[in-house]
Amino acid sequence: MNNPYCLISCMFLSLFMIILLSETAAQKAIDPLDYVDLKIGTTAAGIVYPGVCRPFGLAKWTPQTCAGEEKGSKPYDYKDTKMQGIRWTNFISGSAVPEYGSATIMVITGELKTDPAERASSFSHDNEQTIPYLYKVEIYDYNITMEYTSTERAGYFRFTFPQSENAYLLIQPNNTPRAKHTQDGIAYIKILPESNEIIGYNPAFRYYISTGKPAGFRDFDTEKAYRYIRKNAMKIPENYDEYADGKGRRAIDDYLKYGYIPLENPVDEAFHKAEQVSRTLEYAYDDFCIAEFASALGKSTDYKMFSKNALNYRNVFDTSAGFVRGRYIDGSWDTPFDPGGHKNYITEATPWVYTRYVPHDVQGLIDLMGGRNQFVTKLDTFFDKGYYLHDNEPSHQITYLYCYSGKPIY
Repeated sequence: MNNPYCLISCMFLSLFMIILLSETAAQKAIDPLDYVDLKIGTTAAGIVYPGVCRPFGLAKWTPQTCAGEEKGSKPYDYKDTKMQGIRWTNFISGSAVPEYGSATIMVITGELKTDPAERASSFSHDNEQTIPYLYKVEIYDYNITMEYTSTERAGYFRFTFPQSENAYLLIQPNNTPRAKHTQDGIAYIKILPESNEIIGYNPAFRYYISTGKPAGFRDFDTEKAYRYIRKNAMKIPENYDEYADGKGRRAIDDYLKYGYIPLENPVDEAFHKAEQVSRTLEYAYDDFCIAEFASALGKSTDYKMFSKNALNYRNVFDTSAGFVRGRYIDGSWDTPFDPGGHKNYITEATPWVYTRYVPHDVQGLIDLMGGRNQFVTKLDTFFDKGYYLHDNEPSHQITYLYCYSGKPIY
């Protein structure tokens, strides 16, 4: 008991245990999500916003520094110095696609201001907390702290106000008509004090078609819908006005005749010319979707036809090169060929990107690329060499291919 070595050893052991327990407690206090920096990519071409949401959640909340719902206009940019509010958003992170029917919440004191730019407040990134499950910031002009988190379908907010005679919570629909003939002013917010409810209506308008027709799905005649979908997939419209209204497929005759769209077809009637390989790949996926619809309706003949067409992606895959590639009517490939270079037969990307656009038949693509090991090795190269481009949508699904290949990354 009086052995000094034992005493020293016991003291050392106790100290070691305290240090070990302290480190263990510190490690347990840190959630892996806390290491995620949501501000990465939130400026320049990243087109990313610091969204607080559950994976694939309906509710996506972001701070708003940029008003509007224009194509390619993200709601938040790191370089901005003014905070306009908190937006519930449909914006696809890393995309140029415009959002529909978003709404913004803002808290202010003093004079009531509804214009986003006029009511905007200064803030600092030093007082901004951005992690996947929480956003918190102090807006200096009003001395208010804004915090929020998200469930799959809702948001929870906490606003800490100073003493003030006038304090406001604004809820603003961001409905933006896309064409001159669309209706305006039909979005609204109503407060029902008797039931403690806030209700609203914020219709979405189709962007690319720009007809101003409200979008959305309700109970519908499936047979009639399928009839039009089938016609849309098999026929060329009689005039350009029908194309402008979203009817028919560009270059569909060649696609059905050759099983791909050859380079000889410039697809002049489209907004984006050419893009023959990208169109072939996307038509193949569309045909898979139509096949599934046909199967659900018991249309076995159509199911077989569209299932066969869904494999047309193979017709633009050059097995000798290991990439999708432009092809002529005689079957020869476009030369010279650089899979990392931009080609007009690939939409806003490269063969490195679009080769992986076969979401309906990943195993078939793995087989074409030489099996699982080669497939994964090429995925590694894709990311290691910087071919992934988050500012363009076709790249977004590629990270998930590790899981489909049976070799997920942890």
